Amino acid sequence: MAPRSRPFKRALAAILEFSGHLFVILALLLGFRLVEFVMHFLWGPTERLFLGGVPLRYVFDIADLALLGVLLLYGIYAVIREYTREPE
Repeated sequence: MAPRSRPFKRALAAILEFSGHLFVILALLLGFRLVEFVMHFLWGPTERLFLGGVPLRYVFDIADLALLGVLLLYGIYAVIREYTREPE
């Protein structure tokens, strides 16, 4: 029975690693949205410009995209690393 539990332990470790990354991504995205909501609430419905030319909405969208890209790549690496290492 011990050989069968090894793949299960590896898969469980990979699922836990993935779940942790998913939670972090969701928390950071919600944080970005909260900051964006507060800024729109304080400044009103007018579109503010970042550095005089780029709409602030674009800055938040780029931050969301960069966060998703970096954490997605790192998450895939961490799940593969967790799945391929020997369980304790």
